[in-house]
Order: sequence, then structure tokens, then C-alpha cells
Amino acid sequence: MKKTKQQAFYKVFGSGKFNKEKYDEDKVTLIAKMQDKGYRDAVILKDSIYQYSDKAIGINIEVYEGPKYYFGDISWAGNAKYTTDILEKTLGIERGEVFSEEKLEKKLRGSANGDDVSSIYLNDGYLTFQRGSGTD
Repeated sequence: MKKTKQQAFYKVFGSGKFNKEKYDEDKVTLIAKMQDKGYRDAVILKDSIYQYSDKAIGINIEVYEGPKYYFGDISWAGNAKYTTDILEKTLGIERGEVFSEEKLEKKLRGSANGDDVSSIYLNDGYLTFQRGSGTD
């Protein structure tokens, strides 16, 4: 929780005020990080903020992480232009890796280097490609 700062022992001067908006942003970031680590069902069940002392507050957050998800088999359909081997190599995701929606999207259509699946099709004159919905 980078935006909701913990007061350091050496921080004598400066604002130590609690900022509710930054706290809410940190909660969203916390869940996003958990989902990126394979916990797709992660949610904050409840949280509480309480006065710890005259100059400090305490925060309790109860999180449900759910099961950890992993990539299963990835199959390709309708790939007449590129072989499955080329597409698998470009995707670079192996069965059993921790599931990350962010990594999947980056490898499909979001690489700054142009080494994602979308780029190889776009560079060859195709306007689009479609990601199917898997059930694994």
C-alpha cells in the first residue's frame, strides 16, 4: 500500500494525514496485484480504520484470495497463416504458469516491442485477430 503511508521513525516533519482517496486507490492496487499473482477471485471482504493513538491510525483489511489459478492448455483455431509452434513461441506462456490476465493481454496485443501475437498479424496486413473465451 504505497499511497497509504506508514509513518517512519525518522519522519519528524511533513504531512502524516490519512488520505481516504489514496487509501481507496491502494485497495484497488492490492487486489490487482493479487490477481496478477494468480488469485483471480481476490476481493476485500471488509476493512476498518481505527484510531491507534492521538497521532496514528490502524488499518485492518480482510481479504479473500480464493484459489490460485494457473494457465492450462492453450489451443489455436483458424491459424492458417502461422503455425501453432510460431504462435506458441510468440505467446511465450507455458502450461502450469501462474495465471495473469495482464501477462496474457500483453502477450496477445500489448507489447511495446511489437513481439506480441497481434503484431505479427498486423505487420502482415491483417486488421484484427480474435481471442476466444476458454473454459480452462
